[in-house]
Amino acid sequence: MALGRSSVQRIGADGLAQVWHSQREQEWVPHWHPEWSFGAAVRGCCQCSLGGQVVNVRAGDLVLIPPHAVHTGAVRDSGKLGPLHMVMLYASPAWLHRHGLR
Repeated sequence: MALGRSSVQRIGADGLAQVWHSQREQEWVPHWHPEWSFGAAVRGCCQCSLGGQVVNVRAGDLVLIPPHAVHTGAVRDSGKLGPLHMVMLYASPAWLHRHGLR
């Protein structure tokens, strides 16, 4: 049985990466990134923790995680919603600054 995996795609700009999460029951231990993390749940759901607060993310939700914010994540199979399909965009503060975004 093949499992969908998270895949990372470096976009043609330095300091920008795209990640698709889709592996059932995948979990992330507490961690942080030096980049801003922008996410969109396309399908399914996951349960995250950010700043010690539990957040349930469902299809249609958007997520914004600031640099160095400790967070966790756990893909949940919600049955009727199907498996999670979430896209994350990681943008370094330098990349955002170079493009006039603050």
